[in-house]
Amino acid sequence: MGKDPNNHSVDSTLTAEKKSLEQEVYDTRFKLNVLLEITDAVHYISYRTQPGKSFYSDRWEKVLGFSPHDVANPLAEKDKLVVVDSLEAYEAAWDSFLQTGHTSIKYQLQHPKTGKRVWIEEVVHKKFDLVANDEVWAGTIRDISGVEFYKEYIEESERRFKKIADSVPIMIWVSDENDVIVYNNEKARQFFGLKEEDQYSVGDMSNWVADEYQEIVIKEWDQKVAKREPIDVEMALKTAIPNEYKYLSLRAIPRFLKSGEFIGYIGATYDLTNEYKYKQQAEISLQTLRASEEKFRTLFENLELGVLEVDLTDKIVYNNEAFSKMLGYTPEEIKGKIAHALFIAKPEETKTFEKNHALREKGKGSVYELTLQRKDGKLITTVISGAPVFDLQGNVRGSVGIHWDVTKIRALEQTIVEQEVRKEQELAEARLQAEDQQRYEIGQDLHDGVGQMLAYINVLIEMLKTKGTLTKKELTNLESALQNTIQQVRTLSRLLAPPELKDIGLRASVRELIDSCSVMKKPTFSLEIYAAQEDYNLNLSKKQMVYRVIQELLNNTFKHADASHVNLSLQFDKKNLQLVYQDDGRGFDQQHIRKGIGLDSIQSRIKFHKGTLKIASEPGKGSTTRISIPIG
Repeated sequence: MGKDPNNHSVDSTLTAEKKSLEQEVYDTRFKLNVLLEITDAVHYISYRTQPGKSFYSDRWEKVLGFSPHDVANPLAEKDKLVVVDSLEAYEAAWDSFLQTGHTSIKYQLQHPKTGKRVWIEEVVHKKFDLVANDEVWAGTIRDISGVEFYKEYIEESERRFKKIADSVPIMIWVSDENDVIVYNNEKARQFFGLKEEDQYSVGDMSNWVADEYQEIVIKEWDQKVAKREPIDVEMALKTAIPNEYKYLSLRAIPRFLKSGEFIGYIGATYDLTNEYKYKQQAEISLQTLRASEEKFRTLFENLELGVLEVDLTDKIVYNNEAFSKMLGYTPEEIKGKIAHALFIAKPEETKTFEKNHALREKGKGSVYELTLQRKDGKLITTVISGAPVFDLQGNVRGSVGIHWDVTKIRALEQTIVEQEVRKEQELAEARLQAEDQQRYEIGQDLHDGVGQMLAYINVLIEMLKTKGTLTKKELTNLESALQNTIQQVRTLSRLLAPPELKDIGLRASVRELIDSCSVMKKPTFSLEIYAAQEDYNLNLSKKQMVYRVIQELLNNTFKHADASHVNLSLQFDKKNLQLVYQDDGRGFDQQHIRKGIGLDSIQSRIKFHKGTLKIASEPGKGSTTRISIPIG
């Protein structure tokens, strides 16, 4: 069968057209890819039921961290990278997209390769491909991390600026290019009674300016703003009180963008009200000062304390009559002389003078003591109160010293110190005597009490040896003698040997002491004592002293009081330990009682610890001893 030349021609034509179309499609795709490659954005076209037709530009992997060709559903894989902070907004945007067919989303995702958070802006549109009969999602993804970073940086910078501005003690404000005040710091808001959101123009401020300042301020402001120059003006503002003003100093500099575009002013406003008042009062004060100087000269001349004025080199400028009497020189004899070279008697005190002279040069006063030599060679001790003297410009031009002769006072103080030393020696001697007396009384107690009991027991034992037996009465007497001996030894040991106070504390020690004394039939005892946790308020030395004093009081009761009952109270108040010891014994006449070593011992112990002692007693009415010991 032969070929149809017409068919051959048609095939050739179709082939040529096909090649032309393929070339055109290739060229179009090439140009599109080239355009997509030179942009920072990621582009994609996702066929919902025919993923093989989907298209993802080459920057997908760089921006999103994975290849779209390695996963079944790149958009679903992208969803997994969204951070929790952005997830709610991200899902809401996609829900809206499904309803409207378009959305613009800004969110953060975590880059799977670098682990860093990346800000993404994604724009998606829904289309329908009639040829493929499929829904198509066309999207653009941009990495906007840099933009977001600078936005956060600018916001943080603005927060820092406002925080710093709110903390300074001057008024800070910012205006825009239209002269509208867009920011006032806390100080400015307080001064003008504004809220943070309030905005007003600079022109509005003219309503507050005092009438006499209106023309100057407005003219200055307008001229400087027109030329974009710094502004520096002072003005008076009206207040609610007629004829009373607040004075302000306003300084502002223009703000420009890098492009040179003017964007307003930033300024600082200072409240000069007090300065203006001081300035007005300065002239009055200066005249008053000049008049006062003459008054002070007169006062110095009649002052009983010595006054000496010197310049910065310590050259004598002036001295009053009292100083002349104190040192024995006439004013003419010492004027122009160097004070420290003339008067300081002890070379070792030169450093004291130099130290205080340096303070005077710095404008500071001080009080110090020096030994000075009179014209007749005698030495006097002086307390000097020195103060700087200033000129009208506020510079130190010298100093003035008030001299107080304390020679007699220092001698008296030395005498008092010596008396105190002697008193301490007497107290120490009293304590030694008390110890000797205590040893003597211990010997007496052992001899008269325990010794006689033991001798009686020895007689009964000798009878037992001789007779080989004792009668029931003799055994009873022996047992009674032994019990009495044990009680006396126990009581004596408690009075002499205190327990370890640092181990069991004062409270437990006192309770144990009273318990040991309670074995005796007479007197009976009652004890009121503080809670255990308060014991730490006294140091160990004071605890030992209190224990010894209680021992001494008990010893006096046993020997002299013939009491039936003793009440002991130990309680803390806020600052002191209060001890009250009462017995119902025979009492005594305080006017005629001989103190004796026991009472001296108690008084010396209490005085050493800065406590107080009060004793109340009358014959036949018992006695009460009250002792207060400072805590600490």
